[in-house]
Amino acid sequence: MENSEVMTEGVAEFGGTPAPSPTVVPLYPSSHKSVKSNDEYPFVIEGSGTVVATHSKQKIHQKRKGGGVRNGITCFSRQSRQRFMLKTGRICWDSIPKSRCFYLRVTFLPPQGSLARPKISLAMFWERLRAFFGSDGYSVVWKQEYMRNGHWHVHMVLVAWKMPRSLANRDHAECDAELPPDFVDVLAEWTARTWSKALGWKGEERCPKDATYCEKVRSVRGALAYIAKGPSAHSAKWYATNVPDGAKPEGRWWGVIGARLPENHQEESISATEFHGVRRILVKTVEHRSKGTCHLPIWSPSSPVTAVGGAHDGTLYDSVKKYVEDTRKASELATPVQNIDEPLQVAA
Repeated sequence: MENSEVMTEGVAEFGGTPAPSPTVVPLYPSSHKSVKSNDEYPFVIEGSGTVVATHSKQKIHQKRKGGGVRNGITCFSRQSRQRFMLKTGRICWDSIPKSRCFYLRVTFLPPQGSLARPKISLAMFWERLRAFFGSDGYSVVWKQEYMRNGHWHVHMVLVAWKMPRSLANRDHAECDAELPPDFVDVLAEWTARTWSKALGWKGEERCPKDATYCEKVRSVRGALAYIAKGPSAHSAKWYATNVPDGAKPEGRWWGVIGARLPENHQEESISATEFHGVRRILVKTVEHRSKGTCHLPIWSPSSPVTAVGGAHDGTLYDSVKKYVEDTRKASELATPVQNIDEPLQVAA
């Protein structure tokens, strides 16, 4: 076989998995043949949460284009959705107790004649949320959308790191203690009352019941997947990712506020050969992804990786890191091949 191609074998030896047809993979793309670096390991692999990436250490110099005053953000674009998924994927959700995670939704339904604006009301809600929990007592991942009737609303995943001071005084407990069983009811009542004031409802008047919603999160990843839906013609929420006709843009579509969420950032320098092997693993992972373990048709004695992925944070990164370590061990143990142009050295 020519040097420009390499044949990858199947994994029939492992777990009885049927061996797929051999795949022809380019050895090294021309774009990465001339890496101008004196570093033995010019590439890096990094991971946190369920996100694993590999890239060059060199910075690509690009000429700045465009500029001027930015127009209003009128849609939740594919690029914005990708950034949202990368940001939330780097968070180690498995290390956060599920009992402290809640799902909230607030809808902009102000009283008749009110001059309230969605983002101004939301800013007031953030300010009161910080006073309720404390600056380091909560974290929120939020995203705005539009309903079919044009109403603006916000989805939130709230992590309550600490018990609110008012609730701790009621139960004569510390703020770091476990949340009480009725916390979700207290949070729902507080959300309805606070959002009503932010919309401009006065006195004992409250916004409609469907303007707020609060419940315990059954699955954080499921909630984030629901929030991240769209934009796509095949998405069930494609209509929610664009500003309706006649409405004004309301700025950013998503964000993360409050205390810093846990991330387990890890990275390791790798060589050019290891970079292409890792990249092939990641590509095959995407192609063969499933809910459980992902079997990859790339087994060989020098790259003993048969499965990556899983349900826990860091599994993919650990598998790829083990692949790099095993590849280096195999290359160290390999017997060097003598150059055929050099004369054979014979011991006297």
